[in-house]
Amino acid sequence: MRPFLSIIILFIFFSSSIGIAKESIINVSRDRAFIRKGPGSFYEVLATVHKGAALNCSEAVGSWLKVRFQGKIGFMSEKVTRKAAPYKDIFSQMAFRPSALRLSRHGMAAGAKGFAMRFARRINGNSKL
Repeated sequence: MRPFLSIIILFIFFSSSIGIAKESIINVSRDRAFIRKGPGSFYEVLATVHKGAALNCSEAVGSWLKVRFQGKIGFMSEKVTRKAAPYKDIFSQMAFRPSALRLSRHGMAAGAKGFAMRFARRINGNSKL
């Protein structure tokens, strides 16, 4: 029973932690752009990036974006960037697509319980069903 509970707890933990990160991906739209120490053109240049480079953007400060690129954190003007095309994650799309499969919540729960019990038996060395 203990492995079964452990599996259920891990499943709940990992399914609830998806989507915590709020960073977005942006691309450089000009031939050359600068990452600076602060949100302004008068700050020191930390790095130079070229067109098409992908950066992680964590927040906006006025018209400047706080970005992370190759381990460096700095600011880049919003004017030289564009939001990257969304990543096509098939699993996130599955939640919104209609399905011909008809399952009740009870059926889903029973299937998950059966899988967890079978998995726990294999871990404990008892592979008989």
